[in-house]
Amino acid sequence: MLRILSILALLALLILLVLDMRKEGLKGTSFRGWVRTQWDSVHSLWESRRSITRGNALGVLRGLFYLLTLGLFLILAVTGFLPVVMFGGHLSGVLLLVHVTAAPLFALSLAFLSLLWAHRQRFTVENWGTVKHLAARGKVRRDSLIDLVRKLCFWLVLFFALPLILSIILGVFPLFGTDGQDNLVLLHGLSALLLTITAVVHTYTLTTHSQRRHSYHGEHT
Repeated sequence: MLRILSILALLALLILLVLDMRKEGLKGTSFRGWVRTQWDSVHSLWESRRSITRGNALGVLRGLFYLLTLGLFLILAVTGFLPVVMFGGHLSGVLLLVHVTAAPLFALSLAFLSLLWAHRQRFTVENWGTVKHLAARGKVRRDSLIDLVRKLCFWLVLFFALPLILSIILGVFPLFGTDGQDNLVLLHGLSALLLTITAVVHTYTLTTHSQRRHSYHGEHT
């Protein structure tokens, strides 16, 4: 069930992102140009570590921790979903070793990221106004909607990370029977799927829809 659900959810996410990129994200540029822009931004963020000063230290750390957390997330997503989605098997062997090595580092990095980003990702009066306009089926500016989605996905990532981490920690202790262990594994898989979807959407909105800003690693308000 988890395999079928993951395939359908990831395909639906991919289709929605491609449609959005064709509509807005790649407007005025090519896909290759978009990829090059993202790579240049990543390289710029990484090189910014060489110029940390008292005035920009927080912004640089915010960007570096985002890159670190994103890299660890990609490792976990590939090693976790590849054997399940592609081969219909279970996580084992080298992939399991890589997965369990990256997992605690991801949890630690995500904790630091939440502290560095929480203030920037807080909901504002403008966000509440967007929610009210959506509830009333009124017209909403695209930038306001993207900002709301970005912040919502940030907090959802942190929310889904809790059952994701706790399900594995609880599974280590002999507190549950066979059915309980199976339920914990299922909870871990569903939490991972939901976290993956929200993390991808957050990163996509942060990069693709923030190219017109001076920076997209949390410095804009």
